[in-house]
Amino acid sequence: METGDPDLADAIDNVQLKDGITTRNVSHLLFTFSSNDPSPHPRSSLKEYEGTIAQNTVGLRIVAHVDFVRTVYEKLISNGNDG
Repeated sequence: METGDPDLADAIDNVQLKDGITTRNVSHLLFTFSSNDPSPHPRSSLKEYEGTIAQNTVGLRIVAHVDFVRTVYEKLISNGNDG
């Protein structure tokens, strides 16, 4: 409702409340984005999980992480100023 789209809000409510979302319909994705090897952290976290929700992980490693983030933000700001 906060987005001003009552049809979408109603559709989401219907799926959640009437159709019943179950653990079969849900999975968890842990996404990491770093300059070092992120794999040890999600692995240990997933090993400790004892629930029934499917768990997935994606680790994106960019060695020049700081430069990459700076470039992305500069591009976003530049594009925002152009529009």
